[in-house]
Amino acid sequence: MLPDGLQGDGRDAWREFLRVSRLMDDHLSALLHQEPVSTGEFGVLIGLAELGDSARMSDLAGHVLMSPSHLSHRAARLERKGLLRRTKSPDDGRETYAELTAQGRALIDRLLPPYAAAIEEKFLAHFSDRQRKDLATWMRRVD
Repeated sequence: MLPDGLQGDGRDAWREFLRVSRLMDDHLSALLHQEPVSTGEFGVLIGLAELGDSARMSDLAGHVLMSPSHLSHRAARLERKGLLRRTKSPDDGRETYAELTAQGRALIDRLLPPYAAAIEEKFLAHFSDRQRKDLATWMRRVD
């Protein structure tokens, strides 16, 4: 046994969290393996769609839980792939907006149903409605 390491239920909870996180990432990566986006890039596109297909980059960063710098790099890759476009605000040159392109919207429309079905089948199906609500509440405690 390692001294001063996680032990017992705490260790088990942490390991299971990591196991499930990696398992889900593997499932979703496999779903997207022949697509022009990674799971992280697809998450940015989903976030942008949730915000109405267009948003300030700073708002999008907060929505997808990403630093502005990290989002900027992902957005640059998505822009090169023709899936989103960034424009400067005409009112404030310091603000940049991201917008889904028609190609980005088409990708979301095509991939989101099987992506959501995989999340439902591989993760959410293991929980009752009450357990899903509790899990979300418990996860919000971590910040």
